[in-house]
Amino acid sequence: MRRERRPDPDLDWLVEVLWGGAEAVADHALPGWTGYVVIPGTHGARAILPADGAAARAALVAGAGTRSRTAQRGRAVAAQVARTGVLRPRLFVRDDDPLRRIIEDALGEHVHLASAVRSPAPFRKPVLQVVAAGGVVAYAKVAWNAVTAANVAAEHRALLGLHAATASALAGPDPIALLEHRGFPLLLTRPMPEELRRFDPGRDRVDPSVTRVIASLGTPSAGDDPIGARLRSRLRAAAGGSLASLAPKVERFLEAIGSRASVLPAGAWHGDLSPWNLGWVGARLWAWDWEYCRTDVPVGLDLPHLVFQRAFIGERTPLAGSFATARATTGEALSRLGYEPPDRATIHAVHVAEVAIRYLEAAAIGVSANPRFVEGADEAIAAATEQL
Repeated sequence: MRRERRPDPDLDWLVEVLWGGAEAVADHALPGWTGYVVIPGTHGARAILPADGAAARAALVAGAGTRSRTAQRGRAVAAQVARTGVLRPRLFVRDDDPLRRIIEDALGEHVHLASAVRSPAPFRKPVLQVVAAGGVVAYAKVAWNAVTAANVAAEHRALLGLHAATASALAGPDPIALLEHRGFPLLLTRPMPEELRRFDPGRDRVDPSVTRVIASLGTPSAGDDPIGARLRSRLRAAAGGSLASLAPKVERFLEAIGSRASVLPAGAWHGDLSPWNLGWVGARLWAWDWEYCRTDVPVGLDLPHLVFQRAFIGERTPLAGSFATARATTGEALSRLGYEPPDRATIHAVHVAEVAIRYLEAAAIGVSANPRFVEGADEAIAAATEQL
């Protein structure tokens, strides 16, 4: 008699997105079904791996250059366990699985799939490791709603443009195909080089000229002020939610910025540039996770955002202090892009507005706001206004 499976909403969500729900999978072996090992964690499943030991091990050790040493050691231990074959599958999917079939058709070879199990959120999507005989041969980002569909499509556009700029100082994962799965896009990309070295924020720097390459990935919209128009349009659309009381303050802030952004050169930005999305292959910078790449931003906006991300997310510096650090440390880099002090102040103001509107957009679709953002938003907006 089989024991009743303990509820695991995170695993259930992953199964829903990948295979359409519990009716498409089984918790026991059936003829003609493919097994997956479910790696347990403290509160539920942490990952699903192929039942094939060699494929599971390949998934665990792949992409070491993008992970911390602690994460590498943990996955290496898990890989050794997988190699022994002691892990038994407890999730089974039909062999005629449409998800695996479209990936195999795109790659032209038989594959196994692996995925981390994470809590569901409107902006979150499964990222699959695609394993073939030679190891991990691709990654698949699987959209499942309108938000993730827009982000997956944006990443595909950015990677196509970046792939075409072969002579630039910046590289990213090579796009293989943009497929469709259950009515939403699925992006297949090649793995990054094995020799990739993690970006070290203590010693590494991003050359400002790299942001010109990024800027060329998008064509600005028509009009006198595409940067300001984009911010105002997004603010109007981000109505409601737990941060509704902040919207009027952001609106007044945009009024203070006025038409200042109209004189700034506009282009695209990565939108999530951070130490954990960067690495090196030799002297060439590599960047991944391009789903927030959008156009109609000031050329070079990624420079203060990179510093902000490290401070606010990586070091948990308060919000206003994180923006202040970005202002204080990127003046020279922005000057190398041709910006004078008044324009640099406008770029930093646009950056504050961009981050604030992102939180408003997230709150409008039900995402709980980061309390650290809520606590510091008024101070950050006031400080940026004073700099104009």
